[in-house]
Amino acid sequence: MEEKETLRRLEKAIHDLPLKEGQEHHCAASARAIFDEHQTVAVELRLRKKSGTASTAKVERDLKQIASRSTTLFRLLKKADWKTFEMWAAAGCDDGIEQAKQEWLQLKRLLEASAERASSAAKAAKPVKDNLPANGKKKRRPQNDLARNIVVIAANVYEQLTGDFASREVSRQSREPCSGFHKFLGRVFQALGIDPSPDAFNRWLQEELRKLRQQSAEKR
Repeated sequence: MEEKETLRRLEKAIHDLPLKEGQEHHCAASARAIFDEHQTVAVELRLRKKSGTASTAKVERDLKQIASRSTTLFRLLKKADWKTFEMWAAAGCDDGIEQAKQEWLQLKRLLEASAERASSAAKAAKPVKDNLPANGKKKRRPQNDLARNIVVIAANVYEQLTGDFASREVSRQSREPCSGFHKFLGRVFQALGIDPSPDAFNRWLQEELRKLRQQSAEKR
């Protein structure tokens, strides 16, 4: 139901454009293209997030917890009473008390080494603010990556079906963006539930197009 409603809203936004003659029958296909792009990128971003993109601050916190808990368990083993060891050995070792003793000693050494290693690693992981990498520049949020993809495909749809440029214009009176593409992009973002400002990403698109034109001119 949600997909059908989103497609309906996208198709309505496209149908309300000043379409070139004979382009009406492309509305449904264009709506589907925008929707499919949104779904594909959204899945890619979710997979990217799961693949290990923790902030430096979170990595540092995790390492500190590993160091702390390794140290705690190491101290418990070191201070344990002989009766505690005997009960531990009897519960899971079939190779005799000597084998259990070796495992106990090995576990203590591993825990001690784990605590030291995690502590050193935590010191090396410099904490930074959430969403800020080491260079101080703000990370691109997933919603921003999504919006960049959608503004490009929306611009392609707009230009193909209307014959007009996906431009950015500002009203002299209100100083607000007023181009036909701006209005269309706003409806697309709204239909897809994209929060960032449509105008911000239209500005980004125009800057990217300007760079491409400049690069093309330099090659001539």
